[in-house]
Amino acid sequence: AVFLYILFTFSSFSIFLHVIIGTIIVIFLELISGIIALTFLKRRFWDYRSSRFNFYGFIDVRHSFYWLVLVIIYRALYSFLF
Repeated sequence: AVFLYILFTFSSFSIFLHVIIGTIIVIFLELISGIIALTFLKRRFWDYRSSRFNFYGFIDVRHSFYWLVLVIIYRALYSFLF
C-alpha cells in the first residue's frame, strides 16, 4: 500500500498507467517476498506450482488478476479520499 500511495501521489500518470504500474509493482513484490521467504526462512508461504501458468510457484496469472482488481479498487479509493 505504501508503494502504491507513493506512486499515486508523486507521479502524474493517467489512471490507466497508475493501475498498470501499480499491478506490476505488487506482483514483483509478491515474487521477491516469496523468493526471500524460501531462501532465508526455508518456507514456502504460498505455492502456485499446481496452477497452469506460474513462475516457479511464486506468482501466477490468476492471482495476478486478483492483484489487478485490488489495485483498481485502491486507486478508486485513493481518488475518492485524496
